Amino acid sequence: MRVGNGSSTFISVNMSIIEGKAVVNATSGDVALREIGEGSIVKLTSGKVKARDLGGDLKIAASSGDAEVRRVKGVFVMEATSGNVEAFEIGGDAQVKLFNGDLILSGCLGNLEFSTANGNARIVDVLGSINASSSSGDLNVVIVPVGDKEFILNTSSGNVELRYLTPKEYGFLLDVNTCTGSIRGDLDIKLDKITRQTLKGKVGTGKSKVIVETASGNVIIKERKEKKKERN
Repeated sequence: MRVGNGSSTFISVNMSIIEGKAVVNATSGDVALREIGEGSIVKLTSGKVKARDLGGDLKIAASSGDAEVRRVKGVFVMEATSGNVEAFEIGGDAQVKLFNGDLILSGCLGNLEFSTANGNARIVDVLGSINASSSSGDLNVVIVPVGDKEFILNTSSGNVELRYLTPKEYGFLLDVNTCTGSIRGDLDIKLDKITRQTLKGKVGTGKSKVIVETASGNVIIKERKEKKKERN
């Protein structure tokens, strides 16, 4: 199904329970997609996109707009000049590129690429590699370092807090550099180099790679210990 809007009038689009593909082009308006069988494409100048239970890929391009996405079976791609993104349970890779905006991402079976000029990110439960950068903003990331994955985190004036889970056969080579920030860690590491602005070494198996770079931001790295469930 295809919906178009060439005027400046605000519109609201609701599309649900469609077996095929959904394509929406709007100048100004809100878009809601639910239970779309195949891929979906949304292009709008300003407005909010809500999408859930999509059977294929989801691609969003917006000048100004937020997005709330839940349960996308395929790839999730979003590019926006201004807007915040909340994404949950992505079945494929995720690519989010913002100029002004924050990201909350929880649950991604593929790889994640994220960049923003001004914004923060909170990223958890990504099973693939992560490449995240923010010029002015903090990165709070939880990683699962198994296999030969890569985790690259970069900020100019923001802080980085990295926590890692320790499943069986986990591990990574760590390379942390900051120009004027500080480095703090609580981890079992075999050190190669340590200074006030540099930390390099091997954690666990060392199969994955973790690279953290900041200009004026602080870096915190520690193991994420799961809370034990209380018995009734």
